[in-house]
Amino acid sequence: MKGLAIKSGEVGLPRYLLLLVAAVLLPLLLGVVFSFVAARQEIKQELETTSKAILHQAESISRQAWQMVSYLGRFRGQLCPEVLPELVRLATLSPYFRSLGLIQGQDMYCSSIAGDNRIPFNEIIIQPLPSPFPVLWNTSLRVTRGVKTRPAVMFSEMPSADFGAFAIVDAQYLIDIMSAIGSSQNYLLGIKFGEGYLIEEGHPDRQAFGFISPSHHRESAAHDAISVDVTIPASRMMRLWWQGFITFLPFGLIISFIFVSFVRSWQQRKMSLKDELRKGMLNNEFAVHYQPVYDTVRERCGGAEALLRWNRAGGRSISPDVFITAAESEGLIIPLTLHLFQLLAADVRHWQVPDDFHLGINIAAEHIQHPDFADDIRRLAAQLSPHHVKITLELTERSLISNTSDVMLKLTQLRKEGFLIAIDDFGTGHCSLSYLQTFPLDYLKIDKGFVGTIESAANDTPILDTIISLSKRLKLAMVAEGVSSAEEYQYLKHCGVEYMQGYLYARPMASRQFVYWLQERGEGPMEVAPVYQGRH
Repeated sequence: MKGLAIKSGEVGLPRYLLLLVAAVLLPLLLGVVFSFVAARQEIKQELETTSKAILHQAESISRQAWQMVSYLGRFRGQLCPEVLPELVRLATLSPYFRSLGLIQGQDMYCSSIAGDNRIPFNEIIIQPLPSPFPVLWNTSLRVTRGVKTRPAVMFSEMPSADFGAFAIVDAQYLIDIMSAIGSSQNYLLGIKFGEGYLIEEGHPDRQAFGFISPSHHRESAAHDAISVDVTIPASRMMRLWWQGFITFLPFGLIISFIFVSFVRSWQQRKMSLKDELRKGMLNNEFAVHYQPVYDTVRERCGGAEALLRWNRAGGRSISPDVFITAAESEGLIIPLTLHLFQLLAADVRHWQVPDDFHLGINIAAEHIQHPDFADDIRRLAAQLSPHHVKITLELTERSLISNTSDVMLKLTQLRKEGFLIAIDDFGTGHCSLSYLQTFPLDYLKIDKGFVGTIESAANDTPILDTIISLSKRLKLAMVAEGVSSAEEYQYLKHCGVEYMQGYLYARPMASRQFVYWLQERGEGPMEVAPVYQGRH
């Protein structure tokens, strides 16, 4: 009956309902999260695509403007009447330009609009001039002298104080592009050249929706000193989020249905397994197998461990790890243990064993804490004692940790009455070493995992050696589990381990087979080839 130390916890109706609610809501919540992430990603892509499209058009206009300004540099040293017709022609035939002109000092002395009238350049662009006047300068303007209803962009090149050229681009071209791109989605778009005026288009809803605020992105072209700002209203994010969720909803409902079906099926299987455990006990589907324990001192079988097995109708067997775990979680471990006691009493009636034959019985932590535990053990002992079978209670480390004082009182009393106490699978749980001195113990069973290191550890088994040394210091007898090779046997015997249990000696067997085995092979030394070379 291995595996009794697994944590119990019955799944009741409230927890089942909670799982059902989670099965319904979890896919929908995931849909909300996924659609939100997808909407955020789409908004991000819209921001980047929109800003790059506007920036690309602005860079194209900027390149043409700089090329025009550079072309006007050929008019250096010429009088305005000589170049004015060409300025007018260029301004008329070239796209985008509001005016072209020439600068001398801080004055415009010739332009396609004002002719040869000398006008301070700051009055043309209606803003102060930088000092000193930069060689290359472009800036966005709120208005110009000639057109006070629309913004513009000015490009100038002034290689010397006595000459320069400029081109003013009408910003309406950029405004039209921004309007075409953003009006359908109510975007707010802005573009700025240098440190100039921010040219904006659009009037978005600036209202936030809960934790969702309008989304903003800026794209810049450092070489042209251009920056584009795009703002998308929160309502656009909400629409995309809702559309994504509606698209996901049918899929989410299908997942919810699958999850609910799974939870219901799982709960039904648990309820079914609980019922099947009860039916299995009523229908005598459980049986006990007995694995002999070899006494290395007396060189004979000194006892056996009782192992519960479940063979379903039709020949299908259920693993002890499965049905014992289910019994614990469903609150049936104590009834299952009492059923084991009944099976033991029925089997032992047909045995003939030596007077000092010990039968190891695994005890669940839940059982040892039950008020009737000691009486249950005494009743079993009364049934077994006429057949010369003594009981060894094999406890897991978890049994000692839970409700320590009550467990200690029970074990102390039972030990006084002649029962032996063993710690099963020592080293695999969370038992404090101090418990080994505190509790009344007789045996320490070394887990097969430590025994298995003998052949694979290249002559180094520090944990196993420590457990053996600790047992000796505490004057506890030792039972090695899982001994399956001659090398393991020889090493453990050399270290002073008194009892061994494993396939090397005998496999677990049903009661009738065990009785026959005991008569044929129970007396006499174990046949093991001498392979041990010595390690200490």
